Amino acid sequence: MWESLRHQLKYPETVFVQDRDTDALDRVTLQWLDRFGVIRDTADQRTLLRIQPGKLAAYAFGYTDAARVQLCSDLIAWLFAFDDRFADGLCRFDPEALARKHREYDPVLDLEAIVVDEPFAASLQELYGRFLEHAPARWLRRLSASIRRYFRGCELETGFRDSGKTPTLEQYLGYRHGSIGVYPMLDLIELAQQAILPDALATSHLVEEGRRLSNLTLAVTNDLFSSRKESLEDESFNTVMVVARAEGLDFDAALARGVQVHDQLLQSYLDLEKRLLADATPALKKLLEGIHVWFDGNRRWSSECPRYNHPG
Repeated sequence: MWESLRHQLKYPETVFVQDRDTDALDRVTLQWLDRFGVIRDTADQRTLLRIQPGKLAAYAFGYTDAARVQLCSDLIAWLFAFDDRFADGLCRFDPEALARKHREYDPVLDLEAIVVDEPFAASLQELYGRFLEHAPARWLRRLSASIRRYFRGCELETGFRDSGKTPTLEQYLGYRHGSIGVYPMLDLIELAQQAILPDALATSHLVEEGRRLSNLTLAVTNDLFSSRKESLEDESFNTVMVVARAEGLDFDAALARGVQVHDQLLQSYLDLEKRLLADATPALKKLLEGIHVWFDGNRRWSSECPRYNHPG
């Protein structure tokens, strides 16, 4: 069943645009991270190459210009590298240490003009400077809020891992929309579409709910494709593992149940999207179009990238 996931997950039709040199995107992204010392050795380099951040950026943002696609690839790689180093690495069982680590990045996220030396902070600060060449500071502040949502989701997951308890599906989905790290990607849609939402609209209740539901749909998609890899890790949580433990299911049955959860979330999002489209501004329509591209691009990337398809 795992091998047929790409064909089981159905999304609204969208125009797929991919004419980018994804190897070149990866190369520039890895050179950037290496320049700041985020990449420590060949093992780090191999791990990032298995993620193929350039391919995900090309699949999800292929409609925009080369500079913006590269910015997207860089942030994607930064988030994966950060997650592997801390939330899934050094602080894997220590939510308090992880929270302290996250607070170290407050000056960068608050757009403070100070010199930072730590590799992840320095690289993110430089990336923020490049973002400001294409978007206003108010958008960047919303991106910071999205990164903090990602931080908080990781802290909650680490708390469950530290306790040795498996969350219920409700508890898991309650933090997974943050820990997946897709809130920043939805901000990147505005950047890529060159259609920055007014803050009042971007933070309105319906748009926030649309972001949450699309995040969860993408999170469960990721969980389904990564389930084979994470089934080899006793302390990992994802939708498939959570329902398997809660409902006493074997892997294939839990995977099928995970597909049901995905389909329910997608339908909830599409129902809400109809309400959003009823009086959507041109910029909001572009965001919703970009979310459809993300659904399809994420499925394509997840079914192809070595991180999930060739674990080990």
